[in-house]
Amino acid sequence: RDEAIAREICHSVEPYKLEILTNEMCWTIIKEKTGFKDRVNKKQLKHIGREIATKCGGVALAAQSLGYMLNNMKHSDEWESVRDSYIWNLSTSEGSSSGNHEVLASLLLSYSHMPDWLKLCFSYCAVFPKGHLIVKYDLIHQWIAIGFLE
Repeated sequence: RDEAIAREICHSVEPYKLEILTNEMCWTIIKEKTGFKDRVNKKQLKHIGREIATKCGGVALAAQSLGYMLNNMKHSDEWESVRDSYIWNLSTSEGSSSGNHEVLASLLLSYSHMPDWLKLCFSYCAVFPKGHLIVKYDLIHQWIAIGFLE
């Protein structure tokens, strides 16, 4: 997503620029992650879901995180609360592009709907310095040792 980072990492190969996803592609990802085809109320959710897909900014990560979050929401009013969330209207921070805003907003929405114990696990990751290699099994054992998981 950031061409300067790509050039820094690989000097000998020209970066390949990916096009953003269409709203329909984002909706397809959301449907896949929510198990949409098996939902009994999919007629109610379809329009709301398509509107949510337009908020992804064409970024697969945004669609995927929203899809996983919506998977746990069974009723249309829950989907409407995601679509109508104030988070989408927050102004972008200085120096961030609007494309990044949609990704950050979708991740913030996903985070805000996590159970408290899972938020603790994510917050714990802030103790590691930027760029630190985190070994999955070591991290899980640390979470267990401090009582975040059983």
